[in-house]
Amino acid sequence: MWVLGLGKDKEDKLVRNFKRKRDRRRRIRYAKKKFVDLLTPIMILRLSLIVVLVFILSLTLGRELLTSGEGSLYSFVIVHFSGYLFFFLLPVEGLIPYYYSLGYSFTQLFTLAIFTAVAAELIDYGIGRLAPNHITRHFVGEKRYQRIQKFVDKYGGMIVFIFNLFPLSSSVLSAIAGVLEYNFWRWLFYSTLGLFVKYSVILFVLVKWF
Repeated sequence: MWVLGLGKDKEDKLVRNFKRKRDRRRRIRYAKKKFVDLLTPIMILRLSLIVVLVFILSLTLGRELLTSGEGSLYSFVIVHFSGYLFFFLLPVEGLIPYYYSLGYSFTQLFTLAIFTAVAAELIDYGIGRLAPNHITRHFVGEKRYQRIQKFVDKYGGMIVFIFNLFPLSSSVLSAIAGVLEYNFWRWLFYSTLGLFVKYSVILFVLVKWF
């Protein structure tokens, strides 16, 4: 005997739909509860520090980008540094041929490029480390997070090195490395090595053929 009088198939379909909706509501309530539990005062403070830091850097560097002298080493430092911050993402490798054409030496450009890139990536990494790790684990899932962690621990050095050979990618990766709490000294070594190789090739080509 079927309670609703709709036939067994229709009643089964209604029951399944009801259970799906009920389970969905339960998952949403659970996710909201976990999210609220994760937002402890310390984590709120860390998130606030990230927002304030990004805002101050954006405001300060934005003004400097507009007022720095065109073609000076000071403008090179400001623009190049800004390009390696993950919230700006500028293809600053193109600055090297331009400033080289202005008469600046290989040594000047190479030294400033490495130091400003590393300094900016240190900020990227630091902001990543400030991000609450528990929130990342919650949204990614503990098992998936552990798999990512193992992969990064095994191949992280090679990945960091390769990403630093190409424009735009290394700054974002530095922030991700911070979030995943990748070993700081290994990250710094492979980042610097990748930047060293990239700018050596760029400047070698300029000196050799131009």
